[in-house]
Amino acid sequence: MNRLQELRKKNGDTQKTLAELLGVSEMTISRWEKETELKIKYEYLQKLAEHFKVSIGQLLGITNYEIENTSDNTHEDIDHKRFSKGLDKIFSLTGYTSQEELISSLTQSLNPEKFAENFISENSSLTQEELHERYSEAVEQQVQQILGELSILSIALSYLNDEASELLTIFFFLSDDEREKLLEIARVFSQNK
Repeated sequence: MNRLQELRKKNGDTQKTLAELLGVSEMTISRWEKETELKIKYEYLQKLAEHFKVSIGQLLGITNYEIENTSDNTHEDIDHKRFSKGLDKIFSLTGYTSQEELISSLTQSLNPEKFAENFISENSSLTQEELHERYSEAVEQQVQQILGELSILSIALSYLNDEASELLTIFFFLSDDEREKLLEIARVFSQNK
């Protein structure tokens, strides 16, 4: 059972109810519920998240944290709320509709070819098997670093207004070279105050 179907049943809704809410056919809802990963337009994600009173991240199954179930304001609760709110901003600003799309985009910004080339030249004394094993570990470490940075970005965005959120999100998804160019432009503006 995917997350949409789970939330629909928990809420006591029928496929027809959701279809009417979104202005789509029952067949569309049925198809979405059969998908292992929910890939639908952002506008539908937003309406469904509001209807079920969950974040878009929760609807996509990225976080299982439900905002309405918090009983106290511990730091963990606040971080989860902030993470969910910020993650919703990221999905809204980027147009991505799945966690995989998001991670894939961030991984591409690392310039995987350059990463592989540098890794191989730094580890040229290793056997092919050792090289493959260490490379896999290095890639996994990079992905974990990206996820950590994404988590921090999500929380940071929850504190910012829409313009600052958009600027920070755009910057975050740029390659290192593009970031450096943007920083150069920002420094020029900063000096010309």
